[in-house]
Amino acid sequence: MTYNSYYALKYLEQETKQKINREIDHFISEVVNEVTKNESNVKQLTNIFNNNYEITDKVKVLNGRLPEKVFVCRNSLLSDLYTIKHIRTIYHIFIALFVGQCIHNAVEDYLSSGQILIGTDKIFNGLAKFDVAATLWITMFLLTLANYVFFVCWSNIRINIFPNTLKLKMWDCVWIGSLICYYISFFYYFTNAVFNNKFPPPTAIIVLIESVRLTMKSYAFIRSNVPRVLNYKSHSEKENPCPSFSKFLYFLFAPTLIYKDNYPRTRTIRWKAVFFYAIEFTSIILFISFFMNRYFLSVFQDYGKGPIPWKEVALHTLGNLPAGGAFMLCGFYILLHVWLNGFAEILTFGDRMFYKDWWNSTSYGPYYRKWNVVVHDWLYTYIYKDMYENVLPKNRFVPKLFVFFVSALVHEYILSVAFGFFFPILFLEFFVIGVTLVFLTFGGTFHGNIFLWFTIPFGACLAINMYCIEYFVRQNCPIENATATDFFIPRLLTCKQL
Repeated sequence: MTYNSYYALKYLEQETKQKINREIDHFISEVVNEVTKNESNVKQLTNIFNNNYEITDKVKVLNGRLPEKVFVCRNSLLSDLYTIKHIRTIYHIFIALFVGQCIHNAVEDYLSSGQILIGTDKIFNGLAKFDVAATLWITMFLLTLANYVFFVCWSNIRINIFPNTLKLKMWDCVWIGSLICYYISFFYYFTNAVFNNKFPPPTAIIVLIESVRLTMKSYAFIRSNVPRVLNYKSHSEKENPCPSFSKFLYFLFAPTLIYKDNYPRTRTIRWKAVFFYAIEFTSIILFISFFMNRYFLSVFQDYGKGPIPWKEVALHTLGNLPAGGAFMLCGFYILLHVWLNGFAEILTFGDRMFYKDWWNSTSYGPYYRKWNVVVHDWLYTYIYKDMYENVLPKNRFVPKLFVFFVSALVHEYILSVAFGFFFPILFLEFFVIGVTLVFLTFGGTFHGNIFLWFTIPFGACLAINMYCIEYFVRQNCPIENATATDFFIPRLLTCKQL
């Protein structure tokens, strides 16, 4: 090596080191600037994690009150998990199984009847009289809009009445009584409408779920805005305490049951994502259709024509645990992921945490909180929180028990009216067994997760079996001159053909 070559290499080495140091300094400076600039965002992000680094959706408030719901822009958990290659492969496996099931049903339909239906006949039968159901939905939607008009009327007149007067108390009492009468009349009318139109169970369930959803929405709006009106001071505050109609209208369609004046919003609508959700929704409906027909409807459709083989029912319940689990997963995915994310995308609704990682739960307490965040938020905010803070201060057990009771009662109401009989299997599973299992913990071990994944499909399969049996027994063993008591007495106990 020559003398000049040596110094050339040394010079190149020094230049390389200096360049690397400059790049590192520049990178560190950018990181520091970014962290400083987004300090408020960092604080907000830390608020959505608890001490165990689990995602939370509530922020603690002062004065010893329970935490309140907070909305931030975030994806659904499965949407984030699908970005992982291994999870995406599991999703592809389910698609492959679905395609295989469609091919199997298409071949079976063609060989048996010469037609390819793949479950569409069951869908059309289940959605019969859908035009009548749509008319009922428009009616209940208009009635819900009327809530806003009456609320504005109450608040505007109340503001102009002198405080602490007899007129003010009478005005409030009149509207409280009117609101109670409205809710009673609302449920009475649409319950009778379902009975009188004799909808098939799927159509009836849609109508009843919508009536419950709109009732929860209207109550959330009123409950959230009444304190504003009560605390409003006309001489010191210029802004009207009543939200605009556009905010109320957006809330009626937004995929949340908690009212806020403003929600975090996305900038654009991804129409490709909306189209993909529509394809997923249609596919899962098809899957549920021929899935229910193969594993449940075709098995029980002749029950009531002769003695019920209870040994076969027991074996079918135990043998169909995978079917019960699949039905439960399909219901979760189509409602809490596909349907809600589709609406969130169309409405640019930013907070899409409609569920949490319930599948990792090791006991029923976390499972109930994570399974359906949308309904859980409503029960927590407007029942549990109100009872804990205003009715029974510092008492957690009674509000929790009442939440389970309301949830079980509403579920049983929907199924009883939809099927046309009272058969409280779901009520017992929710309120009796469900409450008991909350106190059964496994110390956070995997044993609890295994127990959860056994009992949930078992409960789903048992409920589907029993409702199907009672439904077909009533179809195949009708009685003349039915009375109101026949609605509550299981036909399993009274049918003479059994």
